[in-house]
Amino acid sequence: MASLEDVPSVDMMTELLRRFKCSSKLDKRLILIGPPGSGKATQSPIIKDEYCLCHLATGDMLRAAVAAKTPLGIKAKETMEKVHCTPS
Repeated sequence: MASLEDVPSVDMMTELLRRFKCSSKLDKRLILIGPPGSGKATQSPIIKDEYCLCHLATGDMLRAAVAAKTPLGIKAKETMEKVHCTPS
């Protein structure tokens, strides 16, 4: 883990300003659902930044689990193959 002494002052100030801006925003939860190519990955960073949200891409998580051959990844791969959406 990096020490705060290793973080450039500009990066620290940028993060402090971001957190100050976000502190005035109401808590929100948002789920984007749509087929591949519908713009979820394009819109997510914009929405995340505007509303100070955390971005979790379940497709990315599942593809990583498949690649790592975890128990969840094995089950996910079986399901994806059944519905013809094999991970790329």
